[in-house]
This record gives sequence, C-alpha cells and structure tokens, in this order.
Amino acid sequence: MAGIGGDQNGFARLDVSGIAVFDRVLEDADLNRAVELLGAGRSSRLEHLDELRSLRPNAWLDTVQLDDLRCGDPVALWPDASGAQRDLSQQAAAARPTYDDSNGAACVRFDGADDHLQGLPALRTGTLIFRVRFPEVPPDGKARAFVNISRDGRYYAQIVPGNGRLRIAVDETNTETAHSFAANSWYTIAVRKSDTDFEVRVDGAPILRDSYQPAPPPRRMQVDSPKAPEDLQTKYASTVAELKREHEVLEGGMLAHPGEIFAAAQQRHLELTETEVDFNAYQEWLNRVDYPTHYPSYVREFPPPVLFAKKSLQHFLSFELLRDQLENDNCVYMDVASSNSIVPDILARTYGLTTIYRQDLRYPAGVHGRRIGSDAAAIPLDDATIDAMALHCALEHFENESDIGLVREAARLLRPGGAACVIPLYLADRYYVMTSRFAWERDGVPQIDPDATVVLREENRLKFSRHLDPEHLDRRLLATARQGGLQYRIVYYSNHAAREGCPPFALLLQKS
Repeated sequence: MAGIGGDQNGFARLDVSGIAVFDRVLEDADLNRAVELLGAGRSSRLEHLDELRSLRPNAWLDTVQLDDLRCGDPVALWPDASGAQRDLSQQAAAARPTYDDSNGAACVRFDGADDHLQGLPALRTGTLIFRVRFPEVPPDGKARAFVNISRDGRYYAQIVPGNGRLRIAVDETNTETAHSFAANSWYTIAVRKSDTDFEVRVDGAPILRDSYQPAPPPRRMQVDSPKAPEDLQTKYASTVAELKREHEVLEGGMLAHPGEIFAAAQQRHLELTETEVDFNAYQEWLNRVDYPTHYPSYVREFPPPVLFAKKSLQHFLSFELLRDQLENDNCVYMDVASSNSIVPDILARTYGLTTIYRQDLRYPAGVHGRRIGSDAAAIPLDDATIDAMALHCALEHFENESDIGLVREAARLLRPGGAACVIPLYLADRYYVMTSRFAWERDGVPQIDPDATVVLREENRLKFSRHLDPEHLDRRLLATARQGGLQYRIVYYSNHAAREGCPPFALLLQKS
C-alpha cells in the first residue's frame, strides 16, 4: 500500500507538515498555487480550504486537521482535508508517528525506526507535493524510503534523503540530483510525472527534468489463463471436497429472476414497495453532483456506461430513500463499510451535511474524530445518535452473523425517525454464497452458512458474497429488525432492466 515514512526498504527520520496528491500533471499556475498553499501559515491554509479543494486533489494532508492532538501524541489517523476521504492511518500502535509543534510549526514526526502511515492513493502519473524537514541528513547515503506512491508494483515517486541529495526512483530507473538539503530546514518538494518524463521542483524552482522508459507491467496470473484455475483447483481440491460434504457446490454463476423473487416475497407477506426509477431525475442529479469534475479518479475506476451507472445509481437511490432524514438541517449520517467511498463527500458538498461518520473494519480501532474503526456489528457510539445510515454494495460481504449484528446496531444507533438503507439488496431464487479460490489464495477460506449453496465463481475473485432468498432474508434480517423495533420496507425497482447496472432491490429500515 502506498504511504509515507517508510516501507520494506527502510524508514526515514523526517517531519512532514503537508502532502498533496493529484492524479493529473498540474499546469504551472495550479502547481505554483498548490505549492504556495501547502507552505502558507496555518491561518492562511484554513482560510483557503475551499480554494485548495477547487484544485481537485486526490488527497491533501495538512496538520490543521490534527488540532485535537497535543505535542507528543501518536498519530493513528491523519484525516484528508481534500474532501476525498483519503485518510492516512496506522493500525499498529508501535509504528505510529507523533504530532509535534514544539518548534513553532506543527508537523507529523517519523522516527526513522518503523514509523509510517498508509493510505495514499496509488497513481502511475500525476503530481505529488509535500512539505518536509529533515532533522538530520544521513551521510552514509543509505536509502530511506520517504514517500512511496505506486501502482502495479511500479514506483510513481520514491523520495529519500541520502548524502544530502534528493534521490528519485521512477518506475525502475533511479535518478539522483545534486540538490542538497540542510538539516532542520523546511522544503516544499513537487514531482510531476507523465507517462514518459518527470520534473522535480524544490521551493518552486526546477532542479531536475528527465525522461524514462516505463517498466513493463508485472506478470500476473490471469483469470482467463487455462493454467491458473487448474492450479488453484489442485491446491484447494480437498477444501472443495469438504464443502461438497456439507453443501451443494456449483461452478460458475447463478441467475436471479427479480420478478419471481418479488412474487415469492409477496407470498411470504413481506412488506414490499414496487416503484420505478425516475431516470430523468437521476440525470438531473448527475448533473448536480458532477462526478467528472469532482471525482475524476472515481469515474476512471468505475467507467461509464455500466460500472458508473451501477455505482452512481446506488448513490442516487439511497439518497432518495433517505430524503426525509437528509433534509433535516441537523442530520447525523453514518456511512457503514465506508473504506474510501466518495459518498460522505457528496453528502457534504451537495447536500450540506456537516456531521458525517465513516465506519470501516480497516480503519484504526476506535473513534478518531468522525472516523470509526470497528466491526459494523459493534460500533462504539452511544444509543440513538444517528439519523441516517447507508451501506453501498457492502452488506453481502458481511460474514458469519455480522449482517444480523448490523441490523441490531441500526436498531440501537438510530434516533426515532431515523432510517438505514441497504443497496443493493442482493436477493436470489435460492440462498447461496458466492466465493472464489483466487480469493482463498489471498484472504483465506470463508465459513459458509450451513444451509447455503456454494457458488464458485473465479472471475469475481470475491471471498464471500451472500445472496438471500426471501425466506432467509426474513429469517436473518427482517426478523432481527422486527425484534429491534424497526419497520422495514423492501423496495423493488420494476424498471431496473431499462438501465444496465441498476439494482433491482433495496432495503429500508426505519425507527418509529
């Protein structure tokens, strides 16, 4: 994972007051302004927060986001000021850097032993700017990793102080410039890298320009390679045999028939709402949110038409289902299994929400400002503190009883009148869990519910994806909701087939 402070190649002793990452090569005017903002005083940086966001950084780390810390406190989480929610974090307490403001300038101090933070967005091209001070410049020239942003095993920029010089590793080519750094002095370093060349600036002055030959992409085992599945089939043959003793095991995919599922849910007398997606309103909403301008990296990660429609429709429909709660001026929202989702930023920027919690199992444990590291079934907040919560493409991946636990937590956390939305609600004609031997290789073999069919689907590379039939939806989630005093509504979008990627079902839980 991309990060700052060090990696397996070594660690750097340094102070950092700010980092900016862009997924594009900035023009001179924008670069100069970003450099100016990063090096400005604290009050000026606060004053121009909206301006820096207008530059559309992928991440902007600034010590003004750490005002709740005291000198010497460990930094478990460095919140992203850009609005893109690309926070840096460190799970291991012993490897956390410290906050320091003893010399008049607040900074995050890395000890050079093992301190480091992870979470910088991985890029192959773009612009990296950082403000740094070296307490010492090592005379031995030993490489000590400072900032490492990479994708597919290639370095975007690995910057290390050595022999008082700036050494840059671009892809697999090491380039060194004779620019020297004095100990205990602040510098603003900028690196711009395209597919063929790069430039390094220190305090606005160019010190290095060079071209390079991109490294060949690393060889990877492809899903469509005949050898790859066979190898995994051999390795996990005994595991599959064991699964077959307890479950029906199918290879490939399972077809869902939403109309038939809706009819089966009606026969069980479940609370259902049949409606249609207003695609005209959806298009107006897209224009309002303006993903290409504000979230260009997201659009590249989930390109149109299908993947983008799938994700953006989830956002739009969940906000429509939670409209009453979101229009409350004092709405407190929680994004469950948030990871690096852009949903909180959309809500803050487009809907004006000011109190937004993000929860994810991967965050540092505990409550850190508005960031919560916990199991979704055990969120460390007081009862009745949330007005609206949502899960986007998440609940199906909750293993064991975590999905049931999440519904219990919703009942505990929601205030009267509050609501929780699950979208998509993955329903099927029969109850099954989809998994992949590729994922077993990476994440281990999951525990499968005793009464679920197992579907092995290698191309999805998912460890665990639960698809409930109406019976098990009722037994697992809806019964739990009723016991917790929640009303539920299964929403069926009958015109979902009109737009590929549109979810057929969503679940809304409401507290009276």
